[in-house]
Amino acid sequence: MALIAGTVSASNEIEVTSNAAGPTAAQIYLGQVKRAVSTKRKAFTLIELLVAIAIIAILASMLLPAIARSREKARGIQCMNNQRQLYLAWHQYVDENGGRLPFAYGHSDETWCPDGFNSQGIIERSPLRVYLGDALNVWRCPSISRDASELPVNQAMNFTIGGGNPDRHETNEVVIHHRFASIVGDEPGRLFLLTDKREEVAGTVFRLIPYAGWNKPENYRNPWPAIAHRSAAFFFLDGHSEIHRWRDPRTGPVPPIRESDIQPFNKDIEWINWHTVTLR
Repeated sequence: MALIAGTVSASNEIEVTSNAAGPTAAQIYLGQVKRAVSTKRKAFTLIELLVAIAIIAILASMLLPAIARSREKARGIQCMNNQRQLYLAWHQYVDENGGRLPFAYGHSDETWCPDGFNSQGIIERSPLRVYLGDALNVWRCPSISRDASELPVNQAMNFTIGGGNPDRHETNEVVIHHRFASIVGDEPGRLFLLTDKREEVAGTVFRLIPYAGWNKPENYRNPWPAIAHRSAAFFFLDGHSEIHRWRDPRTGPVPPIRESDIQPFNKDIEWINWHTVTLR
């Protein structure tokens, strides 16, 4: 029989000695206690789990808006890249047609988007299609939610660059360009060729309709530009592009009462007018 000697220390720990080669019952017991304590320490308490969940929730609330902004910024860059492809196709058309500009609106086959109201086959009928092939995504901004079958084109061309066929909206108050050579002075860097258009406003032309006193701040009328995250993409005649952010809250969603199109002293409309037309 093995002789077991044991002492109890001040810390209540049992020290066991044995003159036998194998483990004693006390040593086996202490080993089981240590394993139980070790196993217990590996588990999370309820409080620790709740704290971890709270930290994750706080980090998510901080990161998700930034991720959403980054995603929308990437869509804006893609929209401007789509506009660049359309611009290059437009330029090729102009070069191959002796400097004559395609119409911005109308029913002619020489209109950049014939009919202009996203009818079936509008892209197939466009004179720019030959330069773009099957790249159908360039005709749309990636921020829009409507399906391509409903809205195949949401880019709009400045009505002063090419005018219309018929030209019922042309006026003596502003310059309508029909040939590339007529675009002079500061116009290449000031006038935009293309902009994305909001989903609820039909048409593939961006048009200001001059009326009596239309260019006076007290008579400004909102042409309802795109408002994806309070901004719109513009591509200019000199080849540069920008995403312009709207400042006036009235430039937001289209109101149900169209009389509110008139928005005196709206600085956004002032910016649009300056970059859309050249006064005679």
